[in-house]
Amino acid sequence: MNLLSGSLRVYQVFLFIFLMAGFQACKTGGVAAGKRPVKMVLDTMEVTVSRNPEYRASETRIADLTEVKLYLEPDFATETMNGRAALRLMPFFYPTDSLIIDAKKFNIEKVSLVRGADTIPLIYKYPDSLQLKIKLDRTYQSSETFELLIAYRANPKSFSGGSQAITSDKGLYFVNSSGKDKGKPVQLWTQGETESASAWFPCIDKPNERCIQELTVVCPDSFQSLSNGLLLRSVKRPDGKRADTWKMDLPHAPYLFMLALGKFHIEKDRWRNIPVEYWVEPAYADVARKIFGNTPEMMEFFSKKLKYNFPWPKYTSVIVRDYVSGAMENTTASLFGEFMQRSSAELIDENHEDIVAHELFHQWFGDLVTCESWSNLSLNESFATYGEYLWNEHKYGKEYADHYHLEYRDKYLEEANYRSRNLIRYYYEDKEDMFDAHSYEKGGQVLHMLRRELGDDAFFTGLNKYLQKMQFSSAEIHDLRLSFEEVCGRDLQPFFNPWFLGKGHPVLEVEYSQEGETARVKINQTQESSGGSVYLLNGYWQIQTTDTGYLIPVTIKRRNEVLEVKVKGKMLYADLDPERQWLAVRKDKRTQEQQYRLFSASSFAGNKSDIIQAISEVKGESEWKDRLFERALSDPFWAIRLRAIDAIRHQEVADSLSAKLLELAISDPSAAVRAAAVQWLGNTKKQDFKPTYLKALKDISPRTNSRALIALREIDLAEAVRQADLIRSSNLTDINDASSRVYAMTGDTQYLSLFRSRLTDTSLKGRERQTTGFFAWMVRLPAALFREQLLWAKEFFTSSAAPYQLENKSLLQNLDLYASQVLAKTDKSDKLMLEKVNAVKAILQEELKPYRKLND
Repeated sequence: MNLLSGSLRVYQVFLFIFLMAGFQACKTGGVAAGKRPVKMVLDTMEVTVSRNPEYRASETRIADLTEVKLYLEPDFATETMNGRAALRLMPFFYPTDSLIIDAKKFNIEKVSLVRGADTIPLIYKYPDSLQLKIKLDRTYQSSETFELLIAYRANPKSFSGGSQAITSDKGLYFVNSSGKDKGKPVQLWTQGETESASAWFPCIDKPNERCIQELTVVCPDSFQSLSNGLLLRSVKRPDGKRADTWKMDLPHAPYLFMLALGKFHIEKDRWRNIPVEYWVEPAYADVARKIFGNTPEMMEFFSKKLKYNFPWPKYTSVIVRDYVSGAMENTTASLFGEFMQRSSAELIDENHEDIVAHELFHQWFGDLVTCESWSNLSLNESFATYGEYLWNEHKYGKEYADHYHLEYRDKYLEEANYRSRNLIRYYYEDKEDMFDAHSYEKGGQVLHMLRRELGDDAFFTGLNKYLQKMQFSSAEIHDLRLSFEEVCGRDLQPFFNPWFLGKGHPVLEVEYSQEGETARVKINQTQESSGGSVYLLNGYWQIQTTDTGYLIPVTIKRRNEVLEVKVKGKMLYADLDPERQWLAVRKDKRTQEQQYRLFSASSFAGNKSDIIQAISEVKGESEWKDRLFERALSDPFWAIRLRAIDAIRHQEVADSLSAKLLELAISDPSAAVRAAAVQWLGNTKKQDFKPTYLKALKDISPRTNSRALIALREIDLAEAVRQADLIRSSNLTDINDASSRVYAMTGDTQYLSLFRSRLTDTSLKGRERQTTGFFAWMVRLPAALFREQLLWAKEFFTSSAAPYQLENKSLLQNLDLYASQVLAKTDKSDKLMLEKVNAVKAILQEELKPYRKLND
């Protein structure tokens, strides 16, 4: 799964990415992963740690579910689904006369044992409406199979739960079931991870269960249906409906079962002899291949790299509306949220190809071999995240892959600042807690270090051994370790213990020096860890002298280490782990001149990025700092230019750098760099740059257009409004977001209908991002009108009509935040604006009183 949180990622996909941007244009990068599907909570994050968390064991196998046959009839009018499930089982080892079947919130009509052509009613209990406790007709031995028939009705409206990672646990989702919303297609889709498959069919809903599957669904004849495996038959019925039967004859986990219904454009493709399809809404037919078209090449690359061919009979990518996460790797049929549907113009800015690679790599790691328990989720998600790196390295080069790899490092380190956890963790509050930057980003970093530790041949041979050994079954972390050990002949427990089974990462202080012909590096590991553990780090020490260059293999195994080597000439610079293979926080003690020389000579994106960050933190003016940024802004790799702009986003710079940024804003070949340069110019609020903004508004990149509009707003609001009016009819997310932010600055009541229509129009892309402009507009209103809008906002944002739901407390805190931002940015001479916003603040403080009393 990708939370965009993700991958995905997020790990990370939309968790209030746009709201926290305040009045600035959105940062180039993630979806909202991203993991990461928006649940907006602007409260301060609270982390509750249990004093005595429960050990999370793998599910005990009482019975083995070997086959599931489903006959399903969804009812769009009532948003329920009638089903019959035939389950074939056998005792796992011990004889048994009873079993437990997961079945959440069903109306159970009957539970029977199938014997030939007859059915025998069975006694069962269903006390909590979550599990069926069934008494069999006799005791069955481990060599015997039996078949249950369960008739039921699934009731997704009975669910109200969810998590930060997967915002709903209904399992079965009806979209615009009445068809009354003309801006949204009628659809049905399912989401099984983590244990919501049992919300739409009865099963043993655990990751260490596997079975084959046959699914027949009755749907309107105008709809397409999609499920796992291959379509066996499609039979039209006289009532205008059709019965489609799908068959998956290779075993996979129940949470990977899927069903989707709706009207789609289907783009057909192939990889070798396997059908590949891309399902998008008809309006996006012309860009389906631009979104997913590299899939066959990915399948070929992964199959060769792993020396294990794509294991399933077909592969489909389908985009649905109102998805509750980023994307999901259902076996043979990955499901993606609507953020993937982008126009040709929007694809210039971001195509989310990393998410396509992520879900595809899951077909091996997660689907073919599945984590035995959610404690071992890293065996799914860390691999899928690293699959992104492998694809980027293959398709776009190592420098490109390393750039994104560093971004993932930073995402993990950001989370580790407030929450440090084991990668494989057997103690957690809730299984949904496993979907975080540890399981995704940290895990991908650790796999990369293991690859460097073993070398490519041993690493990929070990992966092949693991897949061959564990195919069509579930695995735990030790299965992976043992597979690698069989290949390389090494005891890998010293690597797996701290990185997979421990928490944290090394924190390094590195100091370089030279005395005569002796070059020296001093490394101190300063991290705090239980038992005072020290990380074993293998890598390289790079030295450049006036005479020659050196690349020296090193091993760091003590908390305080000093390494020495004889060199010829004067040391110009030195760098430990120059490719940044280690997952670590580090502080290198170098002069600014050494930083500049190392940056100028390096071919590694990793140390270049770290040097940019380090020198940007130098206070005051500096010749070497200016020289380094001049070089960085002309770097041949676009991501380094982008990193440099980001590092000086809110800094005063030399005139030569300002001129360079002006040039980049118009002529850089990278849309990401152009957009970032325009945003930097906008932060200066200088009238001189107005012609540049007007040029940037004609750029082919919507993100660059939006940044230009925001920049123009800061120096000429009337012109920004005029330009926004010219593009008001756009259905591009970035453009609409920027124009709303422009209208918000006016505080003009004429925009009331525009904001409400943009928030309620389900055909508008990126509807959730309209909240930023709407809130910023609201807090500029006179107090009486604000109170009126607040009542509307309370009703709308807490209703199912909103693209997400907010509690009143969160809504009020969001508005209070925006009011504070407006006050901070308001010219103190603007008495009218100060008066209006302070009046709004007073209303908000009054509204928030009950929550403060509750907290007290």
